[in-house]
Amino acid sequence: MGFDIQGLDEFKNAMMDLMKVKFPEELEREIYNLANRLYSKVVKKTLPGEYKDGRTGGNLRESWRIGNLVKEGKGYYIEVFNTADYALCMWCI
Repeated sequence: MGFDIQGLDEFKNAMMDLMKVKFPEELEREIYNLANRLYSKVVKKTLPGEYKDGRTGGNLRESWRIGNLVKEGKGYYIEVFNTADYALCMWCI
């Protein structure tokens, strides 16, 4: 009782070629999906400012952005950031 592995090397090479083409596309799509999920959560958790005269703000909430996907070495990264001038001060305290 044995196994017939004829053609296994060709199959492996075909799969490796397919991964080189398809895997990065799928990975990039999944990274964007994760960034969008994070973006949605931080926007919801960023409360609008409430002023003494009854007005409400929203600049901080509306200033969240998703950066470009960057491939660096063997890895990828993407930033979710806030463009409001005072955002860094509020979140780093």
